[in-house]
Amino acid sequence: MYILPKFIRNFSPFKRSFSPHIFEATLEPQQQYTVELPNEITKMLGSLKDDILESLMDHTMINGLKSYTDSPFKFTKELREMSRYYFDKGGKMIRPTISLLMSAACNQQMTSSTNSIVDINLNQYRIAIVAEMIHSATLVHDDVIDESNTRRGQPTTNARWGNKKAILIGDFILARATKVLCSIGQPQVIETMAAIVEDLVKGELMQLNSLPQSKNARFKHYMMKTFYKTGSLFSNSCKSVAMLSELDSLIERRFSQSGDLEMALELVKRSNGLQSSRELARKHGEAAIGNINQLLPQKGQIHDCLVNCVLRQLERER
Repeated sequence: MYILPKFIRNFSPFKRSFSPHIFEATLEPQQQYTVELPNEITKMLGSLKDDILESLMDHTMINGLKSYTDSPFKFTKELREMSRYYFDKGGKMIRPTISLLMSAACNQQMTSSTNSIVDINLNQYRIAIVAEMIHSATLVHDDVIDESNTRRGQPTTNARWGNKKAILIGDFILARATKVLCSIGQPQVIETMAAIVEDLVKGELMQLNSLPQSKNARFKHYMMKTFYKTGSLFSNSCKSVAMLSELDSLIERRFSQSGDLEMALELVKRSNGLQSSRELARKHGEAAIGNINQLLPQKGQIHDCLVNCVLRQLERER
């Protein structure tokens, strides 16, 4: 069991009733703000590209390829060039930036620290790497599906090497991302990040399929597709780094060290989790009583017993 920040625990992209009016302007014309990232995160983003390239082309893999081909230099050179093609072009790095910022936020929330020191552990950094690798792999695949010839003003992978090789190199990047992900060694985190790839496929299929007829259905279809194709990577990456915050080690040792229990109680108090849990329980309890009333509109003993079971659960203290 993992305790996540409140807004992550409560997040679900499909619980809200979206409206086309969501995009209407509600603010004054945007002002220009300059916000500098913490130095530690800037340094991590600077080394992240090199770490990605190293994970794509490690020496073990290259030596293995040399054993199975008559022209190892040409083969590995092309694989290296294709796999690093989009990474060399640069990008906004928004996904790893968000992952690293969320890591720092979760770790700070855990310690209730107000100082400026940014604390990000190795596994959280690995999530940032995986997020960028998954994103880049999907760019390669999307360009094939969309039959795009240019991206960021440069020829796409499929335009340079053809669709077949582009699909394979996208798969290769995903495979290497999976290897980095597995090095974290946390099954629940791996499962959470794996959902990103599953959602990407769902979103692409939704985009390829025909749209619903009604306006509201089309908009819901669009919002769901957008979450699958774009939002899921942000959402599940943030969820993963939260699971990997230092709170995880406290839970794993079952609060056995001195001060662990006090820390857990303080976190519960600060999170307002008890009140939120009661409100959520009452909401579901009211729904349950409503269903009981529909099932047994004539009331009676069975009806009253079922309702009483719900009310007793809502009123219990422990």
